[in-house]
Amino acid sequence: MSSRNRRNTLAALLFAASFASLTSWSNGNDSVGGRHQVGAEPNDHSLGSAFVTCTGRSYSPPPAQGFQHTRSALVVTVSHPQHSAQDVIALPASSTVVPGKFAYGRFSKDLEDENIELFIDDCAGWRSLGTARTDGDGRTSIPLDLASEQLGVGLYELRQVVRGDASVVTSWLRVVPAGTHLVVFDIDGTLTTSDAEIVQDAIDEFFLPIYNHQYVPEAFASGVELTQLYADKGYVNIYLTGRPYWLTGITRGWLEQLGYAVGNVHLTDSNAEALPSEAGVGTFKAEYLKTLTGLGYVIDYAYGNAATDVYAYAVAGIPASKTWLIGSVGGQGGTNAVVDDWTAHLVEAAAHPDANQPF
Repeated sequence: MSSRNRRNTLAALLFAASFASLTSWSNGNDSVGGRHQVGAEPNDHSLGSAFVTCTGRSYSPPPAQGFQHTRSALVVTVSHPQHSAQDVIALPASSTVVPGKFAYGRFSKDLEDENIELFIDDCAGWRSLGTARTDGDGRTSIPLDLASEQLGVGLYELRQVVRGDASVVTSWLRVVPAGTHLVVFDIDGTLTTSDAEIVQDAIDEFFLPIYNHQYVPEAFASGVELTQLYADKGYVNIYLTGRPYWLTGITRGWLEQLGYAVGNVHLTDSNAEALPSEAGVGTFKAEYLKTLTGLGYVIDYAYGNAATDVYAYAVAGIPASKTWLIGSVGGQGGTNAVVDDWTAHLVEAAAHPDANQPF
């Protein structure tokens, strides 16, 4: 396939997929957060009484104000939103940023120089946290001072609203202190039975069929139960995947539909980071994990399936003895090998201690 035809194919498939992401995750009139929780946030003693869960409240965006630029209005009249936003994890009383990516339609046209307003459910109701303008790539990074906003330890639902047309994208903010214990899960080939790692052209041959609903990943047996087991023990689950950002809504929907435990979801911010190589997805994962440990979070266990997972986990300082790999690379670099599915490993994981969380 020529590069031109490949770009046209990508654009057409992005358009078709935008409807699924919109109806599942960006509709401002439904309870998106409740569905994202993929089950209930654990309420046992391991989370501590200080932890609050502010999700699942119905939401209606403010009325559309119209766009700053005529070009934006023209794009929206013939296109559909395909916005995305990363989940955020932050230390109490710290300053962080809430990122967003805003684009429309068949050709994924970036929304440039337009107002985006951030809202949060703080358990008392929805309130605004400020407004920012998109850059030339359709992105925003809205600053958030947790101390001044009086946002303590907990899980908060976020909505970013395009003020021009009132379209919405949802993400989650998790505020937990240094010393919080995490478990990291890869998705493709680890929780699912297939992986882009074995596909040379991961974008065209693996991720686009998912995006276009031509392929729905199958789950390994007992993967859901494994994530739930760690949640019940009080660990915070992190779903770290090499999928590109435009699969955010579909990824969250798949986790929710199958019943995986609640956790932060983090995808790549570019197609280059999704490439199945150490320089691509390996470095992307390693850098994100080092960011987590740099904040003082403790990664107790890690799960993957690919050579890039071995690389990323080792670079991030996760001991091989605390790493489990399913499939042909299991055991590489001194990691623990898992065959067939996660059923037999459940007994081993059940013997791991409960998380002694600092909250």
